[in-house]
Amino acid sequence: VAAPRAAAPALSLSKGDVPPVVAVEDYSDDDGDEIMTPEKSNERRDDVVRVLASGVACRAKDVRAALAKKWGLQNENGTQRQIKLAVKAGLIDIKQATLEWGGKPTGNMFVLTTQGRDLAKSLGVQIVRGQYEIGMALHKSVDHLYLILEIADLLRDDGYRDVDPFPPSMTLPGNKQYQPDIKARMPSPDNTIISIEVERDTFKAANRDDRVGKWMRAAEAGRGVIYLVTPNNEAMATIVAEIDAVRKQKPQQKIQVKAFSVSDFRAQKSA
Repeated sequence: VAAPRAAAPALSLSKGDVPPVVAVEDYSDDDGDEIMTPEKSNERRDDVVRVLASGVACRAKDVRAALAKKWGLQNENGTQRQIKLAVKAGLIDIKQATLEWGGKPTGNMFVLTTQGRDLAKSLGVQIVRGQYEIGMALHKSVDHLYLILEIADLLRDDGYRDVDPFPPSMTLPGNKQYQPDIKARMPSPDNTIISIEVERDTFKAANRDDRVGKWMRAAEAGRGVIYLVTPNNEAMATIVAEIDAVRKQKPQQKIQVKAFSVSDFRAQKSA
């Protein structure tokens, strides 16, 4: 099993520019903006609803980027007021995720309320089942979902292609089902598609047989290799130790771990 602090060759990401750490986002404070109801005309506030209804983004930073592109803005600062208006009008809910890799302690995700969905329909927008709905059906945790979307971005930025943060379940020999967290095509000559496990350092299922089976299936899907990403090195040490225990319990199964943590990756980029 790879040392917890060692970046795995197969998942080693290149250095680049670290996004600046910004203040915690607050879309709920009353800064004097007019509280607008869905009946009142506000084209750019309605654009916030249109972007969320399209399903292309749910994280606040992705929604801001989509709006800035839509409006031809040079930066995302000009999007904040319209998002606040949408929140105050009861069109979107804010879901807060805990970030565990340093920098900002939390990150926001947006989801349309019933009012927001009604407004989208009145605007003639077809509502698409988006990242939040799909992700929460698979993972049940906003913290895990946000982490998965963050890692998917890191992989894309490093040249991985066909990155899917919501891959379908795989059927392994013996009709065993395996649900990876991410699938991606490696930036290598053979274009290998890998299945990636994204793990936080949280309490795991009481039924240890479930966890043993999970890692056995992950190793089988990876032809003996488990590809692992964690938010920080503490989580990596915990999960690697768990996998090592499985390897000792099932010596007949070849298990190798290739891993990196988001915190280490960000530290490398800022070095």
